[in-house]
Amino acid sequence: MGSLLGVLPSFDPLNFNQLRPSDPSNPCKLMPVTYHSSHIRTPPPPDQVETEESCH
Repeated sequence: MGSLLGVLPSFDPLNFNQLRPSDPSNPCKLMPVTYHSSHIRTPPPPDQVETEESCH
């Protein structure tokens, strides 16, 4: 029985630094997703703040 980790895409370190189309016969322009905040030097809106909930 082979290792299940061997079939994961993250097993290959090259997967983290390049983008490849899922279908090489139909290439498309891929761009990395970049987060752009909707606020500048002000407190973020309440709907963009993650809060920690106590689990105790």
